[in-house]
Amino acid sequence: MDQFFPISDIPQGSLAPSSRRIVEALGLGKTLLLEPFLRREMADAAGDLARPRPYGIIDRLKTGYGGPLTWSTKVEAPDIYVLELDDAIVTGERTFVTGTPGRVITDSDSVEHDVRVLMRADRRQFERNALQFDGRVFSFDRPDVASEAVPLPDSAIFLSSMEENNYGAFLLRVVPKLIQMQDLGCHDRPVVVTSNSDWKRRILGYMGVAPQRLIHHAAEQAYRGRNLLVPSLRLPTFFLDDRSVATFQSLADRLSAGAALPADVSDHVYVSRIAASRANPGYRAMQNEPELVEVMRDQGYFIFEPQLHPFEVQVQVFAQAKVVVGAGGAGMFNTIFCRPGTTVLSMEPQPDWLVGHSNIFASMGHRYILAVGGSDPTDHSVQKRWSADIAGVVAMLAHIGEAHAKIRTGATDFDHIGRSALTAAELLAHVEVLRREWRLIEADAWLAQYVARFPDNEALQAEFAKNARLRNDNQAARSRWRDFVAQFPDNPGGFCNLADLLIHVLKEFDEAEDILAAARDRFPGDLNVAIYFATVARCRGRDVEALERWRKAHDMDEAHPFSKIQIAELEETLRGEAG
Repeated sequence: MDQFFPISDIPQGSLAPSSRRIVEALGLGKTLLLEPFLRREMADAAGDLARPRPYGIIDRLKTGYGGPLTWSTKVEAPDIYVLELDDAIVTGERTFVTGTPGRVITDSDSVEHDVRVLMRADRRQFERNALQFDGRVFSFDRPDVASEAVPLPDSAIFLSSMEENNYGAFLLRVVPKLIQMQDLGCHDRPVVVTSNSDWKRRILGYMGVAPQRLIHHAAEQAYRGRNLLVPSLRLPTFFLDDRSVATFQSLADRLSAGAALPADVSDHVYVSRIAASRANPGYRAMQNEPELVEVMRDQGYFIFEPQLHPFEVQVQVFAQAKVVVGAGGAGMFNTIFCRPGTTVLSMEPQPDWLVGHSNIFASMGHRYILAVGGSDPTDHSVQKRWSADIAGVVAMLAHIGEAHAKIRTGATDFDHIGRSALTAAELLAHVEVLRREWRLIEADAWLAQYVARFPDNEALQAEFAKNARLRNDNQAARSRWRDFVAQFPDNPGGFCNLADLLIHVLKEFDEAEDILAAARDRFPGDLNVAIYFATVARCRGRDVEALERWRKAHDMDEAHPFSKIQIAELEETLRGEAG
């Protein structure tokens, strides 16, 4: 029986351990598209992604589940690509055997989803592929897999991925791959995807995939494709990039225009699973949901069971929501259609999906709260029955309501300590406490009061601007940093913070160029100004100018690692263009 080597075991030399590079180097196909993962407003100066922390964590059972979310915020963000495989056998949900001798790859370079996970028997069974692994190489688990493979049309697009019968997984694993294909102009190629449900076909239709282009993919069947187009798993951790956010927000806009919502809809939505639990009581059933439903209804929440409604209605209800409460799961994936800044409270009885769900809410810019714990320790199934902490949820929602009222009315908690009781330094210390608890709305209300009281205090003005950025209120942040620069022109930090917002969030590169040119003239020896000045040139596609600026930044501090990386990348790019 033929043996196949996992891509990760191939001697690399100078190559990175990346499916796309190895496929091309071995002559198994080519890379049609390659671009970095970008979520600009959540990346640091080095480009590393950091997940915004939750607004609050309810853990009255002291499970500690939410702890890692407060101290570990780095998010994996592998490059986005499209491969063209010369000749490939597809097995399972997303495994490709290609070349002679055969090599095995998946649709992802992510450490959680690349070919190494298939070395485990349980994962191969989960993904339903026809492979076995002897500790060194893969092989088909029966001799007729290749001979019985169904031929696909040449240059078809393979869109399928993991768990695509799950609504949430389909939304965030399958649909975003179409962004890559649209970038390549592949508007008429056949699309291979599990399309056995009306809701899947409707979603694909809204993404521009007409029914006649669809070829149904059954994971139990092997397929053979020539010049097969394989877009990578764009969102391996469910952390949405800029393009994915824009795509889902645009879809929400289209489906919400002129929509006739249910008569009793409210912008406070409780996402219920009560019908699903009655139909399948052994699957993650919330034991006290009937009680919680009544509490939420009394609080004025619209009780909504997404799976009972067409896709269009689901999008419309979430797009108009200001507060969403529900148990973590497929229904809460619809928060990708909420407007950034929506308050989301997700009940997470087990830690398994805590990071993945948090990645969705955080990357959308939502103010998210997690109510953790509550699973039944006597239930030994994977998806345990559980009970919600109703009192904790209600208390947190009351706190949120009060905080929103404060920011709308300008009221604060001054009354119980006296309006002039704090110095500016004491106020800043209090704001830091509020931020650690992710109570950003309250922090903004305090800062607004004290900025008015101490208009010439530089530290207060800076923290007021920073707080708007933390709240993802980017237009307010721009206005506040502009005011800061005008009022404190001798502080280079104001120029840099405004430029960072303009470059990485608002993508206003021309304004950033003007701001940084003025900062360079005013602070010719400031390293941070030099770094941002070089960064904006590269963002504008002016690589020669960017290289010159990065070299000047490097001259200021030769030990700075980021400048070395940028110079090397730009030199390689310019050599390639010259060649």
